[in-house]
Amino acid sequence: MSVFNLLSAIAARQVLADGADALLGAIGDRFSDNSRRLVAALDQASGRAWRALELALGGPYWFGPLFTSRDERQLQAHITGYLGSLTPSELPGDPATFRRECLLELRSARRVKLVPGPAHGAFEEPGASTAFARYADPEAVLRHDEALLAGIADVLRRERYPLLARYVELRPARGEPLLVQAARFFFRRAVELDGKLAAALTVQKLDGLQAAQRDGFASLEAALSSFGDKVDDALAGVGRVEEQLARQADELRRLRELVGMLVAAPAGQDRLIGQAFRETEPPPRRRSVLLGRAFDQLD
Repeated sequence: MSVFNLLSAIAARQVLADGADALLGAIGDRFSDNSRRLVAALDQASGRAWRALELALGGPYWFGPLFTSRDERQLQAHITGYLGSLTPSELPGDPATFRRECLLELRSARRVKLVPGPAHGAFEEPGASTAFARYADPEAVLRHDEALLAGIADVLRRERYPLLARYVELRPARGEPLLVQAARFFFRRAVELDGKLAAALTVQKLDGLQAAQRDGFASLEAALSSFGDKVDDALAGVGRVEEQLARQADELRRLRELVGMLVAAPAGQDRLIGQAFRETEPPPRRRSVLLGRAFDQLD
């Protein structure tokens, strides 16, 4: 099943108590007005949930120099409020490296449309509706949700996004994974703001979400609703910075390897290394070419 369907089922669990029949009926009748409204609400919730992860990975230190106008400062305040509400998670390995590489994976998954995934025709997949199955036993509900989240992680690993898969399943010290919290919050808000959909579905209180977390998601919702394009621009800027840092880290690694091999290396490669770093601010691409030639001579 697609990432979109799996996350939609997680997001919609909160309406399954009294609104399950209406929900499943809307999914089954894809030509009805409620069906279109439901898919639009799930699409919005999914998109914003992945944006929540993207901003969390980017961190607060990227946003200061990017916003200068009055509107941009207001947007920065919304984003800062959201980031400040996040419950810390223990990231594997070196946290800064994990954040950077995981963010690159998330951006790559977004480029190939793996996440959030297309909403059009999503529930025509075999078995899609069964993901919304109703369970009376709370433990069965928990197991079902964990299986859905594991399904998302499995899809990401299969598509070669292992760090993102791991991040999706990370649980903070208290509460559920960020993707789960965000998807449920934004789906609930989408239903509440759609009068016809709200009349058809009964939305329960969000369990396990503290007041600070609700306020944080509300801040993010305000940012995405009022400044969606600016958020995209800011995230694109973060992506460019992250890619540049990754290139520089790779270049530094190669330089260290060269220096370590310099004593035993044949004559000639030192000229190429010197040329790479004596030039006044050579473009990174040209520097990489020169270092590559030096490596070739070492082979």
